[in-house]
Amino acid sequence: MIRIISCFLLSIVFVACSKTQKDWQLKKEIKLDDVYPIGLAVLNDQLWLSDGDNNRLVQINEDGKIEKELVDFERPMHIGLSKNTLLIPEYGRDTISTYTGGKKGFLRDIPKLDAPAGVFTLGKEVAIADFYTNTVHFFNGSIWLKIGGKGTAEGKFNYPTDVHLSTGFIFVADAYNHRVQVFDKSGRFVKVLGQNLGINAATGIYVADKELFITDFENSRVFVVSLENELIQEITQAIEKPTDMLIYNEQLYVVNYKSGIVSVYER
Repeated sequence: MIRIISCFLLSIVFVACSKTQKDWQLKKEIKLDDVYPIGLAVLNDQLWLSDGDNNRLVQINEDGKIEKELVDFERPMHIGLSKNTLLIPEYGRDTISTYTGGKKGFLRDIPKLDAPAGVFTLGKEVAIADFYTNTVHFFNGSIWLKIGGKGTAEGKFNYPTDVHLSTGFIFVADAYNHRVQVFDKSGRFVKVLGQNLGINAATGIYVADKELFITDFENSRVFVVSLENELIQEITQAIEKPTDMLIYNEQLYVVNYKSGIVSVYER
């Protein structure tokens, strides 16, 4: 009986502690001028956005003013970083462009792509979400692995739009299967996240230490879930057709394609 009571008390303490986690609250909105953002990244403490409608990348300050512009892209999507290099998936050019030290180039020795929508690196590892082939290409430091294929079953995709790497796993925004899928570094399916949230189009993802952020584009909301698939928060304030997000300086930045606003939240 004592053991049962102890377990019960511990469960109460656990629940109470879990409720002390603060929600993300809107801090400010950064209004952009004629920018329709899809992806974002922070390079050298500067915020970069891909502006798909205008086929460019822009560097903005905290007031939304454009401080630098890179042009001549074809529908740049969810951008990534590799050390001091920006990686730009060009949906309309079927390649991954690079920008470093003021120079543009291309990511070499990659598989043939058909509308890449997202790219992410971690050390020597590279992952690319390839929209029309319904696959994710993963370079493990030695070889490229091909994950997925068209379908609704576990391990299959219906237009993947974004990808994120953690130490042990590959996270994929499986947009029109309305979910996020997780794979290990050998390409084996591990689990599904967010499938119970009523997501219309899971277009962008960001993985923190214990949380996964998912943009629900058509329903104009961002979900925060645990890596065990428990809903932590649903963010709707200042959200309008969100496509991507990241945490920088303990603040959550969310880009909104329709409104042309970067919404900033804090805890």
